[in-house]
Amino acid sequence: MGRGYWRGYFPPAPPKLPPPERGIKVKRFGATWWGQRWVEALEGFGFEYSARLGRGRSYARQGRVHDLTVKGGVITAHVTGSRPTPYRVTMRLTSLTGRVWQAAIKRMASRAAFAARLLAEDERQAREARGERREEEPTKEAGKEEARPEPPKEPARPRRFHGSVNVDPTRLARDAGQIAQEVVQHLTGLVGAKVEISLEIQAVIPEGAPDQVVRTVTENCRTLKFTTHGFEQS
Repeated sequence: MGRGYWRGYFPPAPPKLPPPERGIKVKRFGATWWGQRWVEALEGFGFEYSARLGRGRSYARQGRVHDLTVKGGVITAHVTGSRPTPYRVTMRLTSLTGRVWQAAIKRMASRAAFAARLLAEDERQAREARGERREEEPTKEAGKEEARPEPPKEPARPRRFHGSVNVDPTRLARDAGQIAQEVVQHLTGLVGAKVEISLEIQAVIPEGAPDQVVRTVTENCRTLKFTTHGFEQS
């Protein structure tokens, strides 16, 4: 045992390096609706993780995080903390595919509370981007109203859509899937949208349909709950 050390005693930690001038100082955490959900998700991992978040907030307020880069789902930064030299921190996030994003957006759009939150947050960010204040915020000089130009009125948005298309019966599955992905999915993802799709089938059979085909098609139409169906002589 070296001189000056005994059981139960540990030398004091060396003083931390001062935050660098290029450090990123954060005043508010979870400033957006998305940010709040992210912080709540991290805090839900348990007490130990929540304690780490507390230290991370302290470092962020002091500007001890610097040289931040985000690329392809990988976030890297350097931290000037209690170590003798700045250390590097890396966070890797799984990039979601377009199909997963579409499914997530559709799921959130089906929840009115989520949709309202998202729309409100988008509007707030749009106002801030235009430099507008919220109505409850006071002006710089008390008792004086600050003149603001009225924002230009946006043109009325279309409220209905209709479309029809002819598809190749031998490639129905492929064409229907493409229509669903490129057109229907965008419409069903809109909040409050009511989308109706009807399929019309017309077949001309010069030699006439065999009895077996008539029975099979008729039974399948009933099972699939066709609103109208039938064979005709001419």
